[in-house]
Amino acid sequence: MNYKKNIMILLVISFIATLVIFYFFTEMDPNWLSTFSLSLIFFILLFTKEAIFNAWKKFGVWYIPLAAVLIFLAPSGSGGNFGYSMSIDREGATIFLSAIFIIVSLIIIILKSIKLRKQDTMSNQKKP
Repeated sequence: MNYKKNIMILLVISFIATLVIFYFFTEMDPNWLSTFSLSLIFFILLFTKEAIFNAWKKFGVWYIPLAAVLIFLAPSGSGGNFGYSMSIDREGATIFLSAIFIIVSLIIIILKSIKLRKQDTMSNQKKP
């Protein structure tokens, strides 16, 4: 199957999941942030070359399940003294892991784009 078709399918699924979580649960549920970050990255990947998608896929395949497990294992509430606790709760884990996902994904996409652009310019310079 064409890689752009795969990205489009993943984009639609993550966008629908974002809407479902945002509207049917609560607007303040942090889980919509994780699906929104997926939608954002899939949208960006839709306009990239296959090599960039394959480079990102190596990261996404292990990070997404790992982040889901860490979010699931995080405690529901932080508790603590006067509502303040030093431990991270599920909401904090979701926000933190979503931010890390977006940052690392963008770094991978940018670095791979630069590398491919350099390779293209080098190959164009060698052609007479």
